[in-house]
Parts: sequence; C-alpha cells; structure tokens
Amino acid sequence: MKFIMSEPKRLELTEAELEEFFNRLERDELTDADRKNIKEIMAAFVWMAQKLEDKDLSIKRLQRLFGVKTEKANNLFGKSDKGKDDKNPPGGGGSLPESTKNENPETKPKGKNGSDDYPGAERIIYPHESLKVGDRCPSCDLGNLYRYGFGTILRLKGGSPITATVHQPEQLRCSGCQELFTAKLPEDIGPERMDASAKAMIATLRYGVGLPFYRTEKLLDMLQVPLPDSTQWDMAEDVVNAAYPVFNALMGVAAQGSLFNADDTTMRVVWLKKQLLAEGADRTGIFSTGILSKVFGHEIALFFTGNKHAGENMATILKMRDSGLAPPNLMCDALSRNKPKEVDVVYGNCMDHARRDFVDLIPKYEEECRHFIKRVGVIYGVDRQAKLEKLNDFARLDLHKLKSLPIMEELETWCKRKLEQREVEPNSPLGKSLKYFLNHFGE
Repeated sequence: MKFIMSEPKRLELTEAELEEFFNRLERDELTDADRKNIKEIMAAFVWMAQKLEDKDLSIKRLQRLFGVKTEKANNLFGKSDKGKDDKNPPGGGGSLPESTKNENPETKPKGKNGSDDYPGAERIIYPHESLKVGDRCPSCDLGNLYRYGFGTILRLKGGSPITATVHQPEQLRCSGCQELFTAKLPEDIGPERMDASAKAMIATLRYGVGLPFYRTEKLLDMLQVPLPDSTQWDMAEDVVNAAYPVFNALMGVAAQGSLFNADDTTMRVVWLKKQLLAEGADRTGIFSTGILSKVFGHEIALFFTGNKHAGENMATILKMRDSGLAPPNLMCDALSRNKPKEVDVVYGNCMDHARRDFVDLIPKYEEECRHFIKRVGVIYGVDRQAKLEKLNDFARLDLHKLKSLPIMEELETWCKRKLEQREVEPNSPLGKSLKYFLNHFGE
C-alpha cells in the first residue's frame, strides 16, 4: 500500500466536529468526507506502527553493537540453534565438515608471543665466558664442544616514540686573537633539527594509529621530550610531501590489478569544507574512499579524501590501466555512487550487505532471518574451503559454481515466493531486504 510509505497529512477536527462524527458513526450515516477521514486515520495508524517498528529495530541493532561483538550465526542465534536450516540443496552445496569449519589459516593461535614474533628486536649474542667451540668438555673430559645453538631470553623495555639527542661539539677560543675553533660533527648528523625518522613516527602515530597531535604532545611532555602539536603538523606535512611520488606510483601499479574492493564513508575536514564552499562547488560533502587492489600477488591500499565518491576515485585509477588488459573485477556495495563511469569493470556486489539487512531484522523476523543467514553461511563455508585448499581464482570460481550457485538460486526462489505469495508485506522492513537481494541478484 503506497500510503504506508509516505507521511500522512495532519487531520485537524474541533471537539464539536469530532462529536458529530461519532454521532454519524453510531447512526451509520457516514458521509464521503467521513470515509476519507477514516481512511487517512487508518493510514496514519499503519504508518506510525511501521515507524515504531523501524525505531525498535534500530534500538536492537544498537544493543547488538555493544553486546554481541560479531555477526556469526552462533552469536546471533546461539550454539543450541546449530544445525537448523542446514539441509543440503541441489548441487552438493551442503554444510562443510566440522573440521573444515573450525580451521582458519588467517587465525593466529592466542597465547604469549615468542622471540620469533619480534622480527624488529635487537638480538645480542653472548659468547660463553670461559669456553669455546672445540674445547674439551670440562664435565667428562671425553668429548669436544660444538655449537648447539643459542638460548633465548626476551626482555621488553619502555621508551619514548621520539628521543632527543643534544650534540655538543667542543669549542676552543684563542686568548690572543679570540678566534673560535669548533669540533666537527659526524657526517650522519645533518643540519635539520627534525630527523626523517622522527617525522615518520609522528605521521604514523597520527594517521596510522589515530593518535591526535595534542595527545602525542602530552605523552612526549611527560617523557621530557616537548614537541608542540603545531610542530607535529609541520613534520607530518613534510612526510606527506615526500610520499606523494610514492602514492602516485602506487596508483599506477594498482590500476593494473585484477580485483578491486571499494567503499567510502563521510568525513569531516573543516579546512576542506570551507575551501569547497568558497569555490562554490556543486558538491560540498566530504568523503574518504578506501580502495584495495590485488595486483601481482600483492595488495595495495589507497585512500582518498575529498568531495568525490568511491566510483569517481575508481574511475581516476582505472584510467591509468593498460588498455590491453581485461576489465577488472570490482567488489562494492550496491550504491550507484560506488560504480565508476566510462570504464569497463565486472561488478560483484557485497554479500555481507545483503546478509546484514537480515541480521538487523532478527528481533522481528527471526524465522526468516535464520533461514537466510544459515544458507549464506554455507556459501561462506565454501569460500573457507577454497582458502584452505589454496585454490587459484579459476578453481575457486568453479567450486562456487558447483556448491554456492545452487544455494543462491534457492534463496532467489525463496525470496520471490515470499513476496509473490504475499507471505511478506513488500513495504515492510523484511520485504525491503528481500527486494534488495532480488534487485542485485545478478550482480
């Protein structure tokens, strides 16, 4: 019903008009105007119920953000729910063996880190104080000593991310002519006050781990290395200027990738906002775009912040692509602003976005959401199997065609049936999720 989607008009009746309306209703003498008012009242009631439902879902989603930390099925439905809706569809796409589900090559076992987990640690070798290789054994006096290995004792020490060194060359002055003689500094001590390593550390703290300049200033001040936030800004800017050639080169290499992931999010940059307003830009919203390119067996991550959407930034990169290469694969959500124009790509919409729509609806439609999420979970299991077997892109695609495609087609049929047989109201939250999946099924 269309009126459910639009906000109802305000209906104003005086007390006398309302009393006359109730009298006509009791006498069954309703006028056309009365019937119209009743229709608007019912539309307002349904609209309000739907809005309250949407608000409740938002509250449930917020509770989940601070409660359940992941969206795994066991966390959403509980381990006791395991096994429900795990029937085998046509094509052999059933659940994977339990041993396959529990293995994850990307998951590192938890526990204490060993010495091998510190590749950047300084390693100091301590020779034996009285023995060496080839000496006679002092215990049995029968054999000779050989190098067995080295013991390992790990020690962690605290320190400042920025250290200050005061170089003091000796100065001598003649008592007669007053000429000053100053000792020469080593060649590796340049004229600049800020070493390149200090600039890189400040940039990493700010933009690598998100530590604001003023917090870094407080930390360094406690460590007796005063460094104002304004100075840190200048240091970080020097790093950016030096890194631009590298960034541009990475863009050219990333453009040759076979697989791209792209998305953007809103960003607040006060200076950039003022600049866009002063220039009278058509679009003054600011976005940060993240683009990941898989190329030559490596991954290159690029970030752009400005008033361009992800699709526009993707187009900028792909225009640097060699013309002889086949169109790359682009994985993104279904927003039109994520799709680049005037370049050829093979789109693949994000399955997580479709799944998350159902995750958000669990409080109201648990049975339907459980079915959808469990079936998608089998597809994720197929992908885990491909990773465990270290399949190449073509073998991985063949495996998904064999085991995942039947499940996708089953879900397509299930969604269509729910809508066509009116088992679900098309304009309800669940109906919208079903239509989202169907609208982007071919992508």
